[in-house]
Amino acid sequence: MFEAADAEKFEHPEVLDEHPTPHVHGLEEYQKVYKESIENPNKFWGNLARDMVTWDKDFQTVRSGSFAHGDMAWFADGRLSPCYNLVDRHAIKNPDSVMKPLSFSTFSG
Repeated sequence: MFEAADAEKFEHPEVLDEHPTPHVHGLEEYQKVYKESIENPNKFWGNLARDMVTWDKDFQTVRSGSFAHGDMAWFADGRLSPCYNLVDRHAIKNPDSVMKPLSFSTFSG
């Protein structure tokens, strides 16, 4: 059995000014959020998925199956567009932040 204490450790990267603001501020808030995720995981992950992802068709079931049986499924009855969530919604909100990097990497010699 693999123990967490045996895992390879990585230092937390230095937080730079251009990094986004963390969603959790401080140990007390982290502990509250963690407790909620353990006590009511379907509500916790369902709320996060609805807040942070744009769905073409909303899901009704957060998770089904089990790790033990290898049939775990998350948000299986929902539908989303990965392209929209990863690129398009950011391009709509702030076109310069998406288009400049894409044009440099795509069209530069």
